[in-house]
Amino acid sequence: MKYNSVIQSIMIECIAPSGFLGQLRGGVFDRTRYSALVEALAKYAAIVQDEDTVDRTVAYCLYQIEIESSAALSYYPRDSDDEQTIQDAYYELTTLIVNIVTPPYMYGDLPDWLDK
Repeated sequence: MKYNSVIQSIMIECIAPSGFLGQLRGGVFDRTRYSALVEALAKYAAIVQDEDTVDRTVAYCLYQIEIESSAALSYYPRDSDDEQTIQDAYYELTTLIVNIVTPPYMYGDLPDWLDK
């Protein structure tokens, strides 16, 4: 999948009312939409793994994913069949977000300008 197509897929799942986050806000955990979001985020992480920056639209979506998935941990009923699913999704999404936003130099020696 090409860069722009991956960004478009992330935007659909984050911004569109019928996307994963739109459904989650309405109290529905759509597993198909969730899988599409995870797939798009994983592809984006692979594309930008050696880059120092990420697309601003993607950054906005990552922020929204964190807010909405964190909120879902609180508002889904504890006796819901989806409780463990929500917890697992939060962990998986947070891991993907960290993989995307962590610059490559954080995995090795720090740049000289940072070591002052």
